[in-house]
Amino acid sequence: MTPEKTKKIVITLSLFAVVVGIVGVLCVSYQVIRWQQNVLLSVATKTDSQITKDAPPVSENAIVVDGDKWKTYTSKTSGYAIKYPESFQVKEETSADTLFSTTDGYFRISTKNNDISTDPIAIKDSYYRNDQYGYQYQDSFPIIAGVKSYKQGRYDGGVMERYFVPYSGKIYTIEFEFSFYPPDQALSDTKIAFIQNVISTMSFTNDTTSDMTKWKTYANETYGIEFRYPSDWKMHDLIPTNGNLFTVGMGAPGLGDDTVWVNISSQSDLRTAINTHVKTYITGTKIEKEQTSVLGGAGGILVYLNVGGNSSRLDRWVFAEHDTKVYSMGITNDVAPYDKEFYQILSTFKFTK
Repeated sequence: MTPEKTKKIVITLSLFAVVVGIVGVLCVSYQVIRWQQNVLLSVATKTDSQITKDAPPVSENAIVVDGDKWKTYTSKTSGYAIKYPESFQVKEETSADTLFSTTDGYFRISTKNNDISTDPIAIKDSYYRNDQYGYQYQDSFPIIAGVKSYKQGRYDGGVMERYFVPYSGKIYTIEFEFSFYPPDQALSDTKIAFIQNVISTMSFTNDTTSDMTKWKTYANETYGIEFRYPSDWKMHDLIPTNGNLFTVGMGAPGLGDDTVWVNISSQSDLRTAINTHVKTYITGTKIEKEQTSVLGGAGGILVYLNVGGNSSRLDRWVFAEHDTKVYSMGITNDVAPYDKEFYQILSTFKFTK
């Protein structure tokens, strides 16, 4: 082979290597940009149970900050209040769009008129019908400020969660993003716990249908819990059953039985406590479905119980671990007119130690 041919081969290989390198850089940049756009991939084919199983767990060591020491932001225009850490900067970008940012991420709250539905499943379906991108998100339907809402989550390049809360003719969108690479499970757990704590502090300030400022407060120093309940409801200390250490019930006016219950399980493991509760419930009870939820700022599970094989009666119980104990709050489906009060009581629940 002549020196001239050898030189041409070397030049050709060098150019090829440069081209491959440029293509590689462009591909990586494209993926990063796609992640930062925060758009969604339809996961409509997934069931609720699959989505719950796919969601990353919150570790027992995840840091949950005491929301009582945070600042409170109140939007008079949009009618909501939420707590946030002092380290976050707040910027009101428009009258309906507020940004809370820090050095490693942000969350944003925006509002718009609800021209879709108050049903979170319908909101999800509408979102995906208009989705033009290809991202893998996880769906669930948590309770936010007493309102059944729609949540999207993604955890492959950090932690990104978005909540859609239909309330009073508007949709409140709360978007969180903390990007980091490579993946770090401990950091992800911490961010997820932080998000749950922020979400648990949200409330609506223009609720004219139920004045929660006049509600009574129940506090138990022994177990370190506190929540509020309607002033015309009666509170009862009950004899613990179903494998519980502690039980209280609240009864709405005109009902012979209690409407809402709060339990502390004798089991220290979340799944064991749920299974014990179901086993000792009404004969024939089984778990219909589960969704991620929050109780007192702690990540938990909302369990729908099919009672006695009656699919038209789905009792709801929220279970969460805190300080080596499992706490729960529940309502039976045969008192459906008090659904709203149940979720409002749930939103006020907090741990005091």
